[in-house]
Amino acid sequence: MMLRCCYCSVFLLLIISGRVLSSGHTTTKSGYHLSVGSHRENVGSLNGKFYIEPTQIVFLCEISPDVGHNSMDTRSIGHGFSSMGLAPSVTLKNTTWIRTLHFPLDSWNITLGVWQFVSSKEEIFTAHSGSEAWTALVSLDTSTQFLQTATSLLDLTQVSIVNTKLGDPMVAAGEVAQPSLLVDSAASLHSATAPCSPDIAVLGLVYNTTSEAQGIVIGVTLKNFEMDENSTHWYNVTAQLCQLVSLSDCEEVTLLDLVLTADPSLLLLTTHGLFLGQLPNDDLSDDSTSSIETFAQGQVSWSEIDLDNSISYSSFHLVHTPVCHDSYYKSSTDQEAYVIMIGNESSEKGIFLSSSPYSNWTISPPSSILSQSQNLLYDHHTDSFVALHQTKASKSVRTFSASQLLDGNASNRSHYPPFQLPVTFYPAHGQAMCLHPTEHEIFVYGNQVWLSNDGGNQFDLLLTLDSNQTIEHCYVDLHGGKVVFTSNTHKVYYRSAGVRKIIEVSPTPLPDDHGQPQPALQSLAVHFTHTGSATLLGITKLNPDLWVQEINLSTATQLSSIAVKSALSVQLMTDSKVILYEVISTVDSVLPTPLRILTQQASAGKQLNQRDIGRAIITDAVPEFQVPSYSIAVARAIVFTKFEEETWRDRPEFKNTVELVRYNGATVWLILQLDKDGPGWHCGDVGKTLAMPYASSILILSCHNHTHSKGLALLSNMIKHFYPAKSWSLFDLRPYQNHADVINQTLSIDGTTNIACLQQEGRFQFDQRHLNMTLEVSNGHAIVTHIIDESCCKLKRVTGSIAGLIVPGGWGLYKTKSGGKVEQFTVTEPSCQHYLTPDPNASKYPVRHLDVGDSFSFSVTATFKGKRFTNEPLMYFRVANPSVISVSSNYVKDKHGSEKILMTVKNRLYGKGSSAVTFNLPEASLACTRTSFTLTFKATCPPTKHLHYVYEPQLTQQELLYGAPKDNKERPVLTDIPVNYRPPSPLGISIPTSYNVYNADPGLPRPRDIYQISKDTGVYKQCHGKASRADCGCTDAMKLSSLERYTDCRQRAYRLLHPGKLALKFHIVEDEKKTVELGEPYVITLNEVNGRADYIVEGESNPSLDKISSDLTSVILNESQLIDPSTVKLILTGSGLYHFRATVIQGFSYCRLQDEVQVYIDMAPLPNPTQMIVIAVTSVVIGGVLFSVYLYYLHSHHRTRIRKIGSKCMDPHGPEEHMHATK
Repeated sequence: MMLRCCYCSVFLLLIISGRVLSSGHTTTKSGYHLSVGSHRENVGSLNGKFYIEPTQIVFLCEISPDVGHNSMDTRSIGHGFSSMGLAPSVTLKNTTWIRTLHFPLDSWNITLGVWQFVSSKEEIFTAHSGSEAWTALVSLDTSTQFLQTATSLLDLTQVSIVNTKLGDPMVAAGEVAQPSLLVDSAASLHSATAPCSPDIAVLGLVYNTTSEAQGIVIGVTLKNFEMDENSTHWYNVTAQLCQLVSLSDCEEVTLLDLVLTADPSLLLLTTHGLFLGQLPNDDLSDDSTSSIETFAQGQVSWSEIDLDNSISYSSFHLVHTPVCHDSYYKSSTDQEAYVIMIGNESSEKGIFLSSSPYSNWTISPPSSILSQSQNLLYDHHTDSFVALHQTKASKSVRTFSASQLLDGNASNRSHYPPFQLPVTFYPAHGQAMCLHPTEHEIFVYGNQVWLSNDGGNQFDLLLTLDSNQTIEHCYVDLHGGKVVFTSNTHKVYYRSAGVRKIIEVSPTPLPDDHGQPQPALQSLAVHFTHTGSATLLGITKLNPDLWVQEINLSTATQLSSIAVKSALSVQLMTDSKVILYEVISTVDSVLPTPLRILTQQASAGKQLNQRDIGRAIITDAVPEFQVPSYSIAVARAIVFTKFEEETWRDRPEFKNTVELVRYNGATVWLILQLDKDGPGWHCGDVGKTLAMPYASSILILSCHNHTHSKGLALLSNMIKHFYPAKSWSLFDLRPYQNHADVINQTLSIDGTTNIACLQQEGRFQFDQRHLNMTLEVSNGHAIVTHIIDESCCKLKRVTGSIAGLIVPGGWGLYKTKSGGKVEQFTVTEPSCQHYLTPDPNASKYPVRHLDVGDSFSFSVTATFKGKRFTNEPLMYFRVANPSVISVSSNYVKDKHGSEKILMTVKNRLYGKGSSAVTFNLPEASLACTRTSFTLTFKATCPPTKHLHYVYEPQLTQQELLYGAPKDNKERPVLTDIPVNYRPPSPLGISIPTSYNVYNADPGLPRPRDIYQISKDTGVYKQCHGKASRADCGCTDAMKLSSLERYTDCRQRAYRLLHPGKLALKFHIVEDEKKTVELGEPYVITLNEVNGRADYIVEGESNPSLDKISSDLTSVILNESQLIDPSTVKLILTGSGLYHFRATVIQGFSYCRLQDEVQVYIDMAPLPNPTQMIVIAVTSVVIGGVLFSVYLYYLHSHHRTRIRKIGSKCMDPHGPEEHMHATK
């Protein structure tokens, strides 16, 4: 009991911590987390992911301490949780399917210290679970979300790029790959992510042309390219490719680009051609030896794509939109997974395009405008191509339908007017465009980044880089809104969907020092996992090695900071609203000339921080303007904490009036009208801003004496001649704080002793505050290491030439840190104040399917935590493809400022396709966990929608398989189908011609197999090639199914007495929707699967049905009758098994609504003409018997008659009787 109480106290503490964590919006941790996996790695920790293996699915879960947390024994904690009746639950979901599994209460393994749950694939998944990878959300307490983690579930039973050999393994099985051996002499990296399983990725190494190491080396990972024996497998595919092209020197082939599709197929673009790697079509689900330890099961089949021999492949690159085209969705929406090969240079004319299986390629004609494009991408929502068209005079973005490209008629008929990019934009070499397939955002990048969220009609500028930088690559999170860009200088830029800004981020070391800051790299790539975490992959410069570092984008966002290195000034508008000015000198001046901060598009929404004193949010930037000698950038801001301000209370000299006298243009003299000689202006005021409400602010440029300073007026039309005493103040918005507030004190520096001394007495004196500060002059700097007295100090670490006499204003004291002076101002990402919350109905499935006439209603709510200073809406929405769906919305705003959009999305009733509705928080911080919400709508058949026949009476599965149910008249409801049964044919009962065999058993003889036509028909399906029924592998679901493909397994059927009367009662069933009984206006066709015709269709006709019948007679080719399912009834006049297939005609649904019905007619009369013969024979026999009886009777009672001779006859009764009568 004492131990349990101890546990309870610990657990209550943990639960309280967990609740604080789950209910708040901070990243505070409780010190513990859940570790999950399917097996333990060599280091003892769980592998972090779940795997579906052929024989089982193993779920392991344990409590682990956070890094650097000094914790108690986690096994004891887990045991305590188990003793309290708590066990984990795991929620598996993908875009269209979700299910929650609960660990049994007795799943705690006290020996291993883990919760262990083992199941099979068949027990968890259904036919509608999809083929894409699943997200696994594991939680110890679903009500509080305490100790919760997210991972992924991969299916290793299906053939994929992971469990297939690409070429010659470079590392023996069970050995750990040595990165230095693999990337030695490698110059760059190419990566590709599996669209349906983002955890799986391919990494290609590109080697220097001058190095000895050449060839094609490919790495395949399912765990972030970690260097262990089970995570990443490396192959050399050079020999396989060289066999196809017969190169004399195989070492000369070099990788240029690669693409991994959803099929999956792997395409490699090399200097010697384009190669296609196709996977074998084997299913590993029956291979009990397959596991994560022995994953290689087959060999990729490589082939060379036959293209123009004159192509210089070195000037091409590949383009592919990574969309998970499930085989079901692809066939139902007619979407294609295109791969495009396009030239990098304008001299290369022609675009090569193909779709799965990528064996046939289309070449755009040279006359097509697309052939003049250097970049092209496919928009799967609108079935169009977006092209970056470049000429000597201009650069523009145009959008064309896919049919235009494929038909070769892509003239100037663009969907939208061409969007002209500015002349200052220079696209990246190679690929310069990317599409986020989920969020439907198009990026064009180079020295700038442009964004379009309307399919390429309009673009907005997000980022402008330095003159020596350009964005080279774009990486997207396929299941989230994250986008990462990498530059030629290997910097990383991050953006979240819906937010109009991009920030620079960098990896940070982990608390246990396992992580390292980004080293000097010569190549950089990014891999997004299934759960949205990002991993940086790079090749280091010094010792060639593969550098792998996971980057926490949330933490990196909070740590992202841009130092302001130019002079800022402020113009007061109200107590909270100000205008910020960034003053850049266009001539030689004491002011620095860095990159403008306020003109950066990414600065909108950023937070401007003045040390720990002031804080403001930049709302937007306005066009900069020029004044003589200066360029001024302008931005508006909301002040939350006032900037550092000096008033007359801090400096008594400010009790005097300041007179302004124009000097030159916007430059003015600031004359401090002192009543008596005393303190006034000093050189420490240079860079500060004189501000007064309702008057122009003045940026102080120079200090001449204690009464005269020169400044720059920011608003010339608001200059006041006098700034009255006590009404003005100074704001210190300088990039660096100068701690030497001198006026006329010259500094003398002895270059031999490195001692600096003041030559005049004045207001400034050296003291202990100046230790370790940097003394900076125009030609160098040094560190103050010792204060000798009030006039002198000792210097060390002298850099440059600092000896001599330094005039006032030519020297200063600044705080420093590693790398330079400490900046006063930084621009950071503000904390999250915006929250986007979709209703549970909307957030359950990211993808919704709309059938003909379907609609979907939902709501999304946006809230703001804090006080807003604008009336602009918090939330906006956009539709990717309005031609597919119709959207009606209602905007609601409550008194607390929360906004809600109520929306109904409907199918437009014509054509299949895909679209998306995206809700954005454009003003949100990148620190927010959700800045966008997207629902994808597919105008196609919902995966779970099907037609279902309702048998009467309805029975349970147990009764159908093993029971003996009876109806209300005590008659059996079910009957057993004979073994190897085949229904009668029009030729007779003994001459079956059906190819279907029911209740099949290959080990027993087939009845009614006398005639040749019967021997030639009747084919096993599930039991094909099996020796007995036990080998057929029939499941309970197969035994219950009425479908033709499972007839081998069907053992029992519903029983009807002759003549059978069958009502066709169908339901349209779809998950999470109300069941609909099939009736008007639906129309069905009915076929007997086995070709039987001994039944009668009884039903009522109506004018609409007659009209449909007349119009569709040629379409359905008279193969069946159109039937109204609400009135039809079948009269089954034969005997034995009837197997009907009912199909809803096209036009009522995108689905092929179809179901099959099996009934067995019992106690039927003998068939014709047997019955008539039996009746005739029986009648003859009965008549003969009666006639024989009659003859016998006559024989028994007949007496011989005596006839008289003559005219009189003898009395028939004889003479004795006559005489007796006379008497």
